[in-house]
Amino acid sequence: MATPSNLQLERLLADLVKERERHAVAKERLKEFRIESEALTDLKRAARDIRDQVKAEKQRLEEEFKQDEDFQDSTKEELESRERMRELTHELRELLAEFPMKDDLASFEFNIQGDRQQIQLEKVLKMYINGKEQRE
Repeated sequence: MATPSNLQLERLLADLVKERERHAVAKERLKEFRIESEALTDLKRAARDIRDQVKAEKQRLEEEFKQDEDFQDSTKEELESRERMRELTHELRELLAEFPMKDDLASFEFNIQGDRQQIQLEKVLKMYINGKEQRE
């Protein structure tokens, strides 16, 4: 595969800048087409009131749970477990980073407690333009 030239990169970047400008203009024109009516406003207000009622009831129930000792123990256990999983995942990532990558994709399979576990590693190319990651 041939290495792209700076001219090719510059042309594509210029095309991308033009297309972004075109996109911004199209988005601005779409703002003229706002859906508004009194009935819609009333419905939105009613929906907001119902959401507020649901939120208040949820808070009331959560306060009841907080008084329960089993709930407190379960919450503590869940938080500790989540932190331990985060630590183990970090250790696994550090260990996997040391593996040499021969191809763009590497796969490892293990049998852990009778369950098949698969790890896939992928070389990833990320592109940043003016510090902002560009995704497809």
